[in-house]
Amino acid sequence: MAHEQVRSVICRRPTWHPYRVRALGDACSGGVVAKPPPPPATGSQPFGLGARSLALRPSGWRGALAACVAVLAAASCERSDAPAAAQSTIVLYTSMDDELAKPLIERFEKESGIRVQTVGDTEATKTTGLVQRLIAEKARPRCDVWWSSEVLGTLRLEREGVLSHEAGSPAWVALAQRPRLLAYSTTRLGGPGQPARPESVLDLANPSHKGRIGMARPQFGTTRGHLAALRLAMGAKGFEEWLSALRDNGVRLYDGNARVVRAIADGEIDIGLTDCDDAGGALRNGWPIDAVRDSKLPVSTPITLARVRGGTKGDAIERFVAFLRSPDVLMALVEGETAAQPMPAEGGRWGATDWEAAAALVDETLATCERILGR
Repeated sequence: MAHEQVRSVICRRPTWHPYRVRALGDACSGGVVAKPPPPPATGSQPFGLGARSLALRPSGWRGALAACVAVLAAASCERSDAPAAAQSTIVLYTSMDDELAKPLIERFEKESGIRVQTVGDTEATKTTGLVQRLIAEKARPRCDVWWSSEVLGTLRLEREGVLSHEAGSPAWVALAQRPRLLAYSTTRLGGPGQPARPESVLDLANPSHKGRIGMARPQFGTTRGHLAALRLAMGAKGFEEWLSALRDNGVRLYDGNARVVRAIADGEIDIGLTDCDDAGGALRNGWPIDAVRDSKLPVSTPITLARVRGGTKGDAIERFVAFLRSPDVLMALVEGETAAQPMPAEGGRWGATDWEAAAALVDETLATCERILGR
């Protein structure tokens, strides 16, 4: 498919990306949706690439979507539709983008009569700053629900005993997953006499891209998780050699994934690591940017949800958690600005990456990044 066709699929509203339609059409159970179709055997897959005809045929996805939503609705049996007995206020700490979280929270407040006080963080430090705050507040918790755009912070909160769960049940759940992407300039790469477009993070070390590559600072957010997953996949020696090659190739570090995409649009760099929602936003803005999933070392970051230990507003908390686990919110995550994918059934709440193993390598990964790339 031509890149212009890919861009048109991404920018259309509602954003029915073909890979999402197929994933939602698979059988699902227990609130976990069956896996999306695998990427092509060779080469990279453009963001949103798939059988475009499926996305354009309403009859091709409505029945499948209805079936999946019905299964998810049955799985959300704990959700209560009764009005709140009295006005309550719960506190949510979240690193989800405000554009997605705000309308969902407002809808819940209107339907339930329960007020949600939301605490977020900056684009550069979100998740990491909130995790540190939750740990500092552990003895006297102020937060009731934790809704995170990534998984490593959630795993740390679980280890620190911040999250609440009953015996035999998980401390958190994965609502969906966000593929990490390589965004690139469509005007400066891939044309006659121009460097090739990227297919993998390994291409960032290509001397033809010297001084024209970038990523968010490794200490924070989804970039931290991405690099920990790469460290797990590459091994210590391979990861260090790759980082050294990036340093020698003049990699630039930015304050957040959105800033990476903006740097490509502004002509500062040609290629950058980013999240699927930031790449999709660039396309909808009409910027000359496209993005691909890594064909050799793919990584997708789970969106996680948990209750915080010490919450006293039991019924209100349970109703909000049930709302966030509902089919409507899954649809918002998949078709909205977040541009997420359902979790694969066989990967459970983990997906393709062993995030517990990656989490154990975070400190080593960050130390390696600081030693080679600086802060």
